[in-house]
Amino acid sequence: MGYPEKWRSYDGLAISRDSYLQNAMAADVFDSRYQLNKIGQPVDRDEWDMAPYIVNAENMPNLNQMRFPAGILQPPNFDAHRESATNYGAIGLVMGHELTHGYDDEGRKFDKAGNMKDWWSKKTAQEFEKRTSCLVNQYSDYVVDGDVHLNGKLTLGENIADQGGERLAFSAWLNTLKSSPTDNPDLKSDNTPQTFYLGFAQMWCSKATPEYLRMRARTNPHSAPRFRVIGVVSDDPNFAKAFNCKAGDKMVRQNQCEVW
Repeated sequence: MGYPEKWRSYDGLAISRDSYLQNAMAADVFDSRYQLNKIGQPVDRDEWDMAPYIVNAENMPNLNQMRFPAGILQPPNFDAHRESATNYGAIGLVMGHELTHGYDDEGRKFDKAGNMKDWWSKKTAQEFEKRTSCLVNQYSDYVVDGDVHLNGKLTLGENIADQGGERLAFSAWLNTLKSSPTDNPDLKSDNTPQTFYLGFAQMWCSKATPEYLRMRARTNPHSAPRFRVIGVVSDDPNFAKAFNCKAGDKMVRQNQCEVW
């Protein structure tokens, strides 16, 4: 590719302390060769595309896998020494979120082997479209800044996953309380539904300029953080019950959406 001979090594371009640009180019060349060498080879289902320190998680529909790097298993997402309600509201929701991605507007199009295949019945697909249209309308009503709204269609997959993940996590937390009500060390005074929802909300604490939020609303499939919280809990009767919200209150939507 025209690189100077001094940058080369027997196995490709060399990494050195002399040049950041050289190292960046060498890394790109290495990665390109690595990816090209996969052509014609069996799929390695054990390979990750994220490093351990990355704070993220993903669902791979073409592999039917969920992945959680070590980087996300730390506060505010997870802390082994805090009450279970907060952990379920945070990392529990993340896990439920990735699971639900397998049944969102894109993930549902892949079968158990990771092949793109329409495996749903016509009736199921029609009901799914009906329920998800509610979410499209809900999130499209949220104003990010000025006259810029969220794009409910662009963010649909993530909004489905957020809602499904929150409901799965809350149900899982309740099950832990039922399984060992007397000897569970996490049964503290603050191990409550309110704490579950606070753990969820705190996970999305962030700060951004209006300009960034406007750009994000037009390009990012994830809703702005505050609406990832408001949109989910305002559809959840368990949230209303936990905080004694009544019909007509701001955090109780009149037309609540439910996909899963």
